[in-house]
Amino acid sequence: MSLSGLQEFSNIKDRVRCMADRDYYEVLELEKNASEKDIKMAFKKMARKYHPDVAENKEEAEIKFREINEAYSVLSDPEKRNLYDQFGHAGVKRGTVGDSPFGGGFGDMSGFGFGDMFDMFAEMGGFGTGFGGGRRGTRSRATRGRDIRHDIEITLEEAFKGKEMPVEVELLQNCPVCNGRRVKPGAGFTTCSHCKGSGVLQNIQRTVFGQFITTSTCPHCGGEGQSPNEKCEECKGQGRVLRKRKIDVRIPQGVDDGMRIRIPDEGEGGEYGGPNGDLYVFIHVKKHKVFQRQGNDLLMDLKIGFVDAALGTEKEIETLEGKEKITIEPGTQYGSTIRLKNQGMPDVHRKSRGDLIVTVKVITPTKLSDRQKQLLKDFCKEGPQFHHHDKGIFEKIIDAIKGKA
Repeated sequence: MSLSGLQEFSNIKDRVRCMADRDYYEVLELEKNASEKDIKMAFKKMARKYHPDVAENKEEAEIKFREINEAYSVLSDPEKRNLYDQFGHAGVKRGTVGDSPFGGGFGDMSGFGFGDMFDMFAEMGGFGTGFGGGRRGTRSRATRGRDIRHDIEITLEEAFKGKEMPVEVELLQNCPVCNGRRVKPGAGFTTCSHCKGSGVLQNIQRTVFGQFITTSTCPHCGGEGQSPNEKCEECKGQGRVLRKRKIDVRIPQGVDDGMRIRIPDEGEGGEYGGPNGDLYVFIHVKKHKVFQRQGNDLLMDLKIGFVDAALGTEKEIETLEGKEKITIEPGTQYGSTIRLKNQGMPDVHRKSRGDLIVTVKVITPTKLSDRQKQLLKDFCKEGPQFHHHDKGIFEKIIDAIKGKA
């Protein structure tokens, strides 16, 4: 390559690198809550506009087109999109959208995870010869099954102990009769006479601007390139059937609200012998009447009377493992905390546990008898002496009796 060519290549590469941090939704001009259909339509629209075969500025179009491809490869994949929504560009694994956007040119988009891009351009009509002449039908291309999401709700006690529970999902599975081949067992296929087995039809148009070659999916075989002599009766020639299935899911100890469990190969069945997708079980932990979770620590409030706070006492509290006695030290103040080590939630990743943190709430009586009021007044005369900047519980009670704010 000449020196000028190397410089031009370097400039383009630097410009693409600068685009790497652009928001993928902004690239495709989408809102964050865009549906799968919206994403696909936006990609088609942008791809038509910036394809190098039709754009005036080829260099700008090539850069923009690669940027569109990268955005679509992430947002069209549920797993990658979920990671991107949570963590941005850092959440998408290195290499999932191509470590180098110049790996294989427009003839090889595998670096972008774009196995279906050629199909999409066939539906759009194609552009020139860049995506046209060499495309084959999809009949022999294995396609991975779709990932499935399933949400379950569990109690805090179940999250603490862990459990195994069955979940029922409805998904497309390979037809058990034809094993996904779409043809009745024993019957064969006939090559489509219209597309000669390619799965696409080409149309050549000559204009004053030059020759345009457009491609479209063959309407006679649906892009398969061949047709079954006799369709499978079970799946009606679709290769997959919708079925309900029960799957045992192991909930690990310490699982937290919002976590997800990936179960490989339990998603929808692939096509043409492709692998199954995965099942993602999203965990929702019900709100507990006593405990709040903070990381692996459990928080709870304990209400006691002001006499117990002053003199000290023992109290029995509930934990997730049963009852536990704790000591209230004399002079305990409102808002004081008592930490019980290793009485919290298990760590889902390590063999450790959080703590149980008890916050003491000292209850001030709202109604006092004359005798009680007099006793408190006598107590106030005896002491102790309170500092004005740090009022204790008894001073607050006396203030309440005297009607002070």
